[in-house]
Amino acid sequence: MSVSFDPKSFQELVDNHGYVIYWEQAIFCQCYEKDQPKMNCPLCQGSGYRYLPPVKTKAVTTSLSGKYELNLQGLREPGTAYLTPQLGIVMGYRDRIEFPEVTCKYSQNITVRNGKTDSTYRPILSCNFVIHGDDIYEEHKDFEISEDKHHLVFKNHVPEDGTKLSLLYMTTPRYLVSDLLHELRSVRVNKDSKVSQNVEMPKQYLIKREEFVYGQTVNKKSEEYSYEWCFWRWIKRPISPSHKHR
Repeated sequence: MSVSFDPKSFQELVDNHGYVIYWEQAIFCQCYEKDQPKMNCPLCQGSGYRYLPPVKTKAVTTSLSGKYELNLQGLREPGTAYLTPQLGIVMGYRDRIEFPEVTCKYSQNITVRNGKTDSTYRPILSCNFVIHGDDIYEEHKDFEISEDKHHLVFKNHVPEDGTKLSLLYMTTPRYLVSDLLHELRSVRVNKDSKVSQNVEMPKQYLIKREEFVYGQTVNKKSEEYSYEWCFWRWIKRPISPSHKHR
């Protein structure tokens, strides 16, 4: 390429218009044997990947939607987007990206034990609907969201142990890097110079909503010890035994 690129201007673009993201680097789990992870591994829960502690940074995205659309990349799958992080950030396949400034809906079934639900897959920002059969449960009247944002704690109209509830709630979306679209990108920073002065261009990645990835187990957390969702700190907490196996 012969078009000049100004790294400072790009950094300003990301800083001013990018999303805050939490980026977790993926690393192969030690349970891999013959190119297959162990489905009952207590460390990766059968996904084959473990994750390093999250790093807070910024990135710009395009096509951040869940609709099918025809574009230059071909027919998009639901829940995909294109992400370009700040300069110097090099992501890898299956890295995990969370968007704390964005909200989305999520639905799952969850079991009640001793007046409290098992841990939800994603942090609960607010509840839209909680139902079992014809019984509808109301926030503040029948239950409260726990401090760690992963449980419903009942105070009235308490369901029996083993009751499965259908839960619809608001949370923050989380994506996995599924393709390295523009890994080999560089540009001349001074096209008039006789000496080649190339710099790396920003990387671009295809990301996909984690719960839309085929084979991804969504009704349990992915680590034996999970770093709880919290914007200012991460709390290491053991996984509920009921979520260790599907």
